Amino acid sequence: MSDFRIAFCVLCGLPAAGKTSFLNFVSTLLTGKNKTNSSTAKSIIFEETGTDYMKVVGIHYDIVIPYQVYQEQSVGEQPQQAVKVWKNSRQDVLLLMNVLIHGLLACAGKRQFYISQPEGINDDLWKRFVQLLQPLATSWEPSVNKVLIVIDDNMHLRSMRYEYYKLAREYGVGYCQIVLDIALDKALERNLHRTGVDQVSQDVITKMAKTLEVPDPSKNSWEKLSLTISDDVEIDWDLVISFIKTAFLNPVQPVVRKNQEESATSRSQCSSSVLHQADLILRKCVSSWLAENKLNRSLSEFQQCVKHANHTKESILSKLHQGDCDISVSLVAESQNAARDPQCLLYKFIEDLFLTQIKTKL
Repeated sequence: MSDFRIAFCVLCGLPAAGKTSFLNFVSTLLTGKNKTNSSTAKSIIFEETGTDYMKVVGIHYDIVIPYQVYQEQSVGEQPQQAVKVWKNSRQDVLLLMNVLIHGLLACAGKRQFYISQPEGINDDLWKRFVQLLQPLATSWEPSVNKVLIVIDDNMHLRSMRYEYYKLAREYGVGYCQIVLDIALDKALERNLHRTGVDQVSQDVITKMAKTLEVPDPSKNSWEKLSLTISDDVEIDWDLVISFIKTAFLNPVQPVVRKNQEESATSRSQCSSSVLHQADLILRKCVSSWLAENKLNRSLSEFQQCVKHANHTKESILSKLHQGDCDISVSLVAESQNAARDPQCLLYKFIEDLFLTQIKTKL
């Protein structure tokens, strides 16, 4: 279907900021279930042709990755192992998002929506993910031609949001991010009224407020489509829907090298500062990965792990040197001393390459 469109809307904010409620209300507007609000929403659902049919998919991280996993980072008996499980789970969700986009594109114009469980994803995680997609699957029709994927998570670190921008760029789909801004004391108060697994540790919320990285389009061009909504003002839903419409109409353009000269320039950049920092970062990745995989292995098995990790490192360095890895200008600009900052986007980019490749070939 040539006019089939997908867009990501990444929500960002402290726990209890109202992200899930925001998602639910936006969904009713965009799918036409709310008849009393937003003339702008109607213009998205029924544009000039009058045939637009939209679906909204909410990816709730608290459902896909139960919050106990995050809490165990601080209070678990094996905090390092808990951190590893939590990080791996987030990487698995990104893998599932690839599967979801493939499925959407493959099923556009068809009578049914379906996806298959990929290798390497455990059954429990898969079941929770499929649970989120159940409303989409049961209401799918050939006329669906727009799908908004809303990421319902704290996304307090820029590197977390950048993962979804990279996905949007890879598939040429829309991307936007919305910050639900709330005062820390108010978030803490709301959280106290939550019960059971919905209640988050007050210490976690306080720590998250200190590390929250709000969008900064002036420094990061990929964050240009960002909207901040303050908790103490009434939400302009027409503005919100218009903002989302902009994401649909302006998909992220995939990185394409125009000519050999551009490729040569890219290789030249990677052969200097970027390549040097990448080497340092990969050394750290290798050390960390080997430390995590040393337990319960024989000497010969661990030696194979060492060989595999070093081969992965050299493979990535070779691709960077040959210009086979697409590195944006913003990442190149961060190349100086990137190996010293694990939160740096270049560090995250290289680390992601390593973890993805070593997991794929393991």
